[in-house]
This record gives sequence, C-alpha cells and structure tokens, in this order.
Amino acid sequence: MNKSPIVCVAALALAACTASTRDDDDPGKLEAASTTATVYNYGTLAHPGSCLDASGAGTADGTQIQEWECNGTGAQAYAVLDQGDGTVNLLNTHANKCVDVYGAGTGNGNKIDLWDCNGTVAQKFILRPSGNGFVNIVNPNSNKCLDVAGDNPNDGTVVQLYDCNGTNAQKWNPAAIGSITTSGGGSPSGGGNGSSCNPSAWVYMGSNANACNGNLGEPCGWTSTNEGQGYTCQTTSWGTGCEPGGAVCGGSSGGPSPAPSGGPGAGWTLTWSDEFDGPNGSAVDASKWRYDTGGGGWGNNELEYYTSGTQNAVIENGNLVITATQAGAGQYSCWYGPCQYTSARLNTSGLFSQQYGYFEARIQIPRGQGVWPAFWMLGDDIGSAGWPGCGEIDVMENIGRTPDSVYGTTHGPGPGSYPGNGLSGADNAGSPFSDGFHVYATQWGPNEIDFYVDGSLYWKVVPSMLPAGATWVFDQPFFMILNFAVGGNWPGNPDGTSTWPQQMLVDYVRVYSAQ
Repeated sequence: MNKSPIVCVAALALAACTASTRDDDDPGKLEAASTTATVYNYGTLAHPGSCLDASGAGTADGTQIQEWECNGTGAQAYAVLDQGDGTVNLLNTHANKCVDVYGAGTGNGNKIDLWDCNGTVAQKFILRPSGNGFVNIVNPNSNKCLDVAGDNPNDGTVVQLYDCNGTNAQKWNPAAIGSITTSGGGSPSGGGNGSSCNPSAWVYMGSNANACNGNLGEPCGWTSTNEGQGYTCQTTSWGTGCEPGGAVCGGSSGGPSPAPSGGPGAGWTLTWSDEFDGPNGSAVDASKWRYDTGGGGWGNNELEYYTSGTQNAVIENGNLVITATQAGAGQYSCWYGPCQYTSARLNTSGLFSQQYGYFEARIQIPRGQGVWPAFWMLGDDIGSAGWPGCGEIDVMENIGRTPDSVYGTTHGPGPGSYPGNGLSGADNAGSPFSDGFHVYATQWGPNEIDFYVDGSLYWKVVPSMLPAGATWVFDQPFFMILNFAVGGNWPGNPDGTSTWPQQMLVDYVRVYSAQ
C-alpha cells in the first residue's frame, strides 16, 4: 500500500481528518486507516462559565447530561464524529459514550443522557450556526434543540430536548481543547477512544462522488469497503467539484454548485421562470399559476381564507404581492366561523412540475406574530398518494415568532411524528429576514436535497437521515406553491403585537435543470 495525503472535513464546529491509503488493485478507491476528531467543551451562552457536562463524570448508560461550571475535566470533553449524512455524534471521551436522546423521544423535556454509541437517530445531531460563533445542537429526529431546562443558571440543571426557540438557553459555544486519533473498524464502542472511518463515517457526496477521480483536488474516490457508493473524503463541508487548491472531488445533489446568490451558476439551464413583470394591478399569469381557495384550515388550523384573482395576489412594480389582511374577511366562512383574515395561495399543479433541479425564489417575507409565508413543493401524485405519501419539500418557511430564522424541510411517509415534523434545518441570520429580499433555493437530485439562503448552503437531507420505517419519496416530479398563511398549529395565532395588512413580495421564481 502507498500512503496518500491526509484529507480533512470541516463542517460547522467540526474538524475530522482521515489518513487514507490507496488500493493498488483499484486506484479509484481509498481505504480508511485512521481518523482524528477535534474535542470540544460546549459552554452555554445563557450562563457564561457553565458547560455541557456528564453528571458526576459518570460512565454508565443513562448518565444525565447537565449544565455545570466549566472545569476542564473529561466530563465536559466531547469529540465531534461526522456520520456521513450531515449529522454528527458527540462522543464523551471520558465515558467513551455518545450524547443520546433517551428512548429516541421527541417530546419537550425529554432526557438527554450518555449511552453506548449505536448509530441510531437518538444520537445524531446537527451543529447549526446561531450567530457569533455559537451553535444550536439539533436532533433531526425530533427537530428539537438541546436546552438548559428553564434557563436555570444553577449547577446541575438538566439539559433537555425542547422546541428550538432561539433563546440563549439553546446556544452553545464550541471551544476546541484537543483531539483524539482513532483507528480500526466499526463505530465508537468499547476500548480506548474508540471510533473509525468506516463507511458510515465518510462524508456523503451524492451520485457524482467519483466524477473527477484522478484530476484536481485529489485524493478522492469511494472507500473500498463501501457497498453503497457515493462516499468520498473531502476538504470542505460540501462538494463543489474538482478545483485547484485542494477542493474536493464530488458534487452536491447531482449538479454544479450554486452561485453566491441569485441563480445556480454555470452548468445549469433555465427551464421555467416567472419574473412577475406584468402591468401594475394585473393578476398572475394564468398559464403558470392556479389558485387554491377556501378557509378550511388546510390541515394546520390556519385562520386565513384564500381568495382568487387580484383581491390578495397582484402584480405591482415587478413583484408578486401577496397580502394578508383583516379587511373584508368576515364575508367568508372559515372552519371556526366568519373568517378573520384573507390571503392567497398559488400553485403550478398541472401547469409545470419537474423532477430534480435548482428551484429558487427572491422573496421579502412579512413580519409579526402569526405570519407564515412559504415557498414549497408537493409531489405530482398527491391526487393518488395523498399527503404525506406524495412528499413535500419546503424550500422556505418562516414563522413570525422567529423572525431571524427561515426553515428548509422535507416531509414524507413514515412512523410517529415524522410526517408532520419531517427533517428540518434552519438558517439563523441574527436579524429579521423581513428587513429585505433574500434568495431562497433548493438544489435537488437523486438521494440528496440541499437548502440555500443567498447562495449559502445551510441544510441538506439524504436518505440515511430518515427514521426507521420512513420512505424516500423524492424521485418524481414536484410542483411549486407560494402562499402566505395566518396562524395555525406551528406559528401560533396573531396577538396584540401583530399589525395588518402584511405583504409577502416575490421578485421572481426560477427553475433550472443540470446540463
């Protein structure tokens, strides 16, 4: 075996380097030899000087994770181990066990403990940037955050699972304190510092993982032990193709990488667009959009009645303007009685749909408690498969009570709360998204769906992230939807701070296919 250079992965507060050897029998393959993972303390922003801690420096299954004064002990040392699917394990290096959502629970207040590392969804987390170097530690199975219970500053306060809410009790400061080097086979278990770069620890790069094998950005290629293909080692968080200077071999979602903002860049062909450049006061182009109408709650106990025509959706100054208002709403009947709000919901069903590609819209969202603007997609087979069997890709959603965050989510059929919760990631800007226009996009290909704001990737979904019993239903054409909902189960209803009317402005919607 000839030694090849070390290849590194860096994603959020993660650094993992893999020393690899090339298989002389197949120069297009790499074999994993060892892995170096960075070890961190996680201080809480809510209570400076306090850290994520294993109670009593315990090493037994079920040891409670708590908040405790930062003390530099092994009880507060966590190695970040990439799982190859956009998630990480947090390995407590003292106990050689993983941070775990007890019982794989999804409810608020669920216990967080240490448990033997087992590769289940209970131990998978996403380190989601929350501004100023801090991260949220998100369990994608529940789409909830690690949270200091009750924002209590006292030593011994339990860390729990709770709805992500943007508070300081859910913001953690990763401070690197060292590293561990692991070798051998299998995932972290028993003995020493325990993990390896087996196939599940390699970074997933989509179906084009070997597209530039042997060219710039080497070394790259599939591991010789990986049966599923599509894994590679890399030097940046997600693949953008072989480039000079040690960039990666691979691709994201089966196509070229996006431009910094507004369009996916080279390697794409525009297949559909609406620039909303009609005369002021005109309706949307009927060859491109249909109206959904009614006030039945839309499965979410929403409060609005969706109208057709120009009452709530109109072209003005090169934008589609969707207005939610109380004026005149009482003439319509909603599920709860006379309606309180009207708005609009437009879709391209039967007019345009596409399987895979790059879908983007430049939007300025509204603001205030109870608003729920969205740009999203549903599978063409919704008439026969229903929801969630048809699948849903939410390119952008915002709820007014989290003005600094937008969400990208996939929904599909599966067990328990998965259809409703889906697999969701958030982009946290640090200032309200309603302050201006932003480009919201999804790059979608076989076995991967990536989510962008202004050209920056913040979330991706791959089949291995689905819980047991769930089905990947994203290999068919989807149509698009633009809507502005009011109230409902997720955002909550408007309150005394909400002002009306509110407007959602859409500059354009564009769809591309990879060349």
